[in-house]
Amino acid sequence: MAAFPRGGNGESLVSEMKKRISDYVKQGIPADLVQAAKLQETTAAEFSKNSISGLASEWSEALAQKGLDSPDVGLKRLKAVTVEQVNRVAKNYLVNDTAIIGILTPEASGKPTTLNRPRGKESFAPKRVEEVSLPDWAKKATELPPKPHSSINPADMKLSNGLRLIVQRETVSPTVALYGEVKNEPDLEAPKGQEGVSDILEDLFPYGTASMDPPGLPKGPR
Repeated sequence: MAAFPRGGNGESLVSEMKKRISDYVKQGIPADLVQAAKLQETTAAEFSKNSISGLASEWSEALAQKGLDSPDVGLKRLKAVTVEQVNRVAKNYLVNDTAIIGILTPEASGKPTTLNRPRGKESFAPKRVEEVSLPDWAKKATELPPKPHSSINPADMKLSNGLRLIVQRETVSPTVALYGEVKNEPDLEAPKGQEGVSDILEDLFPYGTASMDPPGLPKGPR
């Protein structure tokens, strides 16, 4: 998938994509790209374990779609994939002559359409409302649940640069999550003519840049 701006040439973009795919098939996919893809998939799977919905999704996909005993089996197979295997699959499936191509050409959006027909009123309320007593089994639903007991014991410290650091260790997955917050108001603080720069900065935060890393860290996206 690739994107081009309004007024761009979609056909030339398709030709460029086909050329690159053909080069990969002929010359082979670089080992560092294969390793990066495996790392990305492994990281995504490990981070999915940190949420109930993510963990449920991983198990559903492993059991129902892939026929595996657990998500860990899939991760083990993924880590064992070799560059030679990837190149063999690429030659079998990345065939430009049989590729199905779709080009979505950007166009200016039309004006909103106003619905002039009268709309009927909807109501889900019953016609006759009477006071009734809840059965015994349903009375608990109206009671406040007991206050849960907190089992976390975070380390709370203030760094020399003034930042407050809170660390909470979990053992769900072998991952490290770093969350930060900068109190600001982009609508009031963005320079004139640079409105929207905060959106670009927000996209850069998870990855870094190739030339503006903090001192002491390796160069390149992370």
